[in-house]
Amino acid sequence: MFDQAAITAGVAPLESVITLAYYTYWAVFGSGGLPKVGMASAAALVLAALTLVVVLIQRKFGFSEKSWYS
Repeated sequence: MFDQAAITAGVAPLESVITLAYYTYWAVFGSGGLPKVGMASAAALVLAALTLVVVLIQRKFGFSEKSWYS
C-alpha cells in the first residue's frame, strides 16, 4: 500500500491519498521543511497499535494454521 500511495500522491488533489504509513514517511523525509520526527514517531506507534489490534482479532476469531493443513 505504501508504494501505491507514494506513486499516486503527486497526482491526487491535495493530500487525499495519504495513508498512515505514507504520512510517517512524508513527515520525516518529504515535508520540505524541518523533519517532523515527533509526529512521524507518533504516527508509527498508532500504526503499530492498529496492526497489533488487527492481529489479535484475527488470532481470536480467524482460522488456525492447523485447519488449513488438515
